[in-house]
Amino acid sequence: MLNCYDFLIKEPHKKLTRQEKDIYRAWLEGNYKKSHLQTLSGESVSIVSPGKRNELEGPDFYDAMVIIGDQLMRGKVEIHRLNREWYEHGHHQDDNYNDVVLHVVTHSQKEQDIITANDKKLPVLVLEEYDIPPLKYKPCQDWSDVNSTAVLSIMDEYGTQRFNRKSLILKSDITDKDAEEVLYAGIHDVLGYSKNRPAFAELSKHLPIKRVYEILNELQENRKIPGLEAIFLGTAGLLSDKNKKYFSTQRYYQDIREMWLELRSAYNLAEQTINWHFVKSRPANHPHLRILSMVQILNNFWPNTPAQTWISFISRKPHIDEIRNWVEQYFQKPAGLWQNHPLLPKQNRRKLMGNSRGRDLLSNYLLPFVRANAILQRDDAMVDYLVSIFRQVKRGAMPGMIRKMLGRFNMKSSDVENNNVLQGCIEFYRNWCDMELCKLCPVREYAN
Repeated sequence: MLNCYDFLIKEPHKKLTRQEKDIYRAWLEGNYKKSHLQTLSGESVSIVSPGKRNELEGPDFYDAMVIIGDQLMRGKVEIHRLNREWYEHGHHQDDNYNDVVLHVVTHSQKEQDIITANDKKLPVLVLEEYDIPPLKYKPCQDWSDVNSTAVLSIMDEYGTQRFNRKSLILKSDITDKDAEEVLYAGIHDVLGYSKNRPAFAELSKHLPIKRVYEILNELQENRKIPGLEAIFLGTAGLLSDKNKKYFSTQRYYQDIREMWLELRSAYNLAEQTINWHFVKSRPANHPHLRILSMVQILNNFWPNTPAQTWISFISRKPHIDEIRNWVEQYFQKPAGLWQNHPLLPKQNRRKLMGNSRGRDLLSNYLLPFVRANAILQRDDAMVDYLVSIFRQVKRGAMPGMIRKMLGRFNMKSSDVENNNVLQGCIEFYRNWCDMELCKLCPVREYAN
């Protein structure tokens, strides 16, 4: 269940409920009724070892040991709330789940056969009774001293793990979808910031890059940017009357709406109902302004496409400084009359996205994307090069949750000197602190 979500590239929101976190704690800490455990088919079950948490794609735990009937089995364990989620999450078609030896659920229901991709029938255990005491405070708050060198080493390892995880997820996406669409969706995600990520993801699906480029190819040169603005804003549903108030210049709104109506008819486009968030968002980050940035970015790449251009550039293994300049050229520098755009705030807007957002794009999408492509091409030298480059990306802004975590470890934000360690801190927090698995915390052994 933990590894079934499609949000694992970025973690903008907490997706696990209180109940789901408790299931994991109960399984790992053994806080459940151990007597008279049975599978749904009536076989006795004894848990010798719950296994170790799998922090990459695939089943939730590996190297578990269980006795089912009179047979000792060692392998992987997958946990869900309901039996049917095995099929809802597509595990019956995923070879990563072929080595599962036990499917654990927490709600009794009618017996349903659980079948793996290699046609193996799995035993199903129902944990109906488990008890998880509330975690009133984090034990690390009481630690008097922590070996910071050891902690930084742990976080560095988690940084590499995070890079690997994101690359493997993108590898799976590229295998199932068009590579251009995968990177295109990633750019949308970054431009969505925290509040509008789901909305931008929906927009990228309704307006795929292949369709965008087909339209671009037919637009006259002087209509390319305004045409793109019209089809993006119109498809996003932002040119409806209810959103008219967010446009500071009504003349622009009327002109771009007229163009949208023209292009919608010409190219059989449709206005979508997308839930955009304006409240508690800085005006400069309002969705229609982020969409304008997306238009400028695509214009920077035209007539080439983002994935094609990025793969071609990185294939010659440029220096990190060249990569920074490339990101700035394509994702930060605008073209045309950007400074005088009627929708932009009065202050000078020199970049399409800030440096921190640019590093976010590089760390979370661009580098994992080309690493995923290198894995598919079996290019080991390129994989090694990309790992090296990932470590050279400058450290971005530190999330508040990470500052608090380091504070509990009696460490300072300044102790984190590079991007890989910061990414590792985020990965560590997601796997342990956010899951409240404090009893199993890997840092505990380095604290007094």
